[in-house]
Amino acid sequence: SACDVQLEHPSVSRRHAALVRDRERGLLLVDLSSKAGTTVNGRRAPPSLGVPLEDGARLVCGGSSRTLVLRVSKADALAQLQAQHAALTAQLSRLEADAADEASLFGLLPADRRGPDPDATTVFVGNLPFDATEEDVRDFFAEVGAAVSVRMPLNRETGGASGIAFVEFSSPELVAAAARLNGEDLMGRSLKINVAESKPDAKRQHSAPPP
Repeated sequence: SACDVQLEHPSVSRRHAALVRDRERGLLLVDLSSKAGTTVNGRRAPPSLGVPLEDGARLVCGGSSRTLVLRVSKADALAQLQAQHAALTAQLSRLEADAADEASLFGLLPADRRGPDPDATTVFVGNLPFDATEEDVRDFFAEVGAAVSVRMPLNRETGGASGIAFVEFSSPELVAAAARLNGEDLMGRSLKINVAESKPDAKRQHSAPPP
């Protein structure tokens, strides 16, 4: 059946009524149009309409002389809410970690999910001094090898330096060596260097190397 509730389930006693949990209305009793009816706290339930139930509700099905007292355990609901809270807290922690990783702000993978890219030829450099020049960046990486190009995007709002750069090298091996300089100092600031994901189809804009 495609229905949310299978009313002819064997657990339905003599087809008098069914207990249904509704996402919005909570626990409901649905009378299945039984001849003798079903009562909730002494009042007959309308057929085929859900009657909200609370802990301690007194139920009588049909002409039975037995009164059933409903006991609702909140332990399951509490456990479910605690599990949801834990999942949301974990997700929030991951988002905060991603936001703290400057590389993730520029479409790069967060550090904990970043693996080696055999085709990478570019590193992302963060926490650059705002007065650093392209020549300063080239000199910093000179011990690794000559950079093919250095791109230093400007802050869109201020038009000034943004404190980041994209440095391209001629081979993945040089990129790997450049990434190992992560944390090294440049003009009093500890640089954050990450391997940028290779994007073969992306159009790159590079500054020309100095003469």
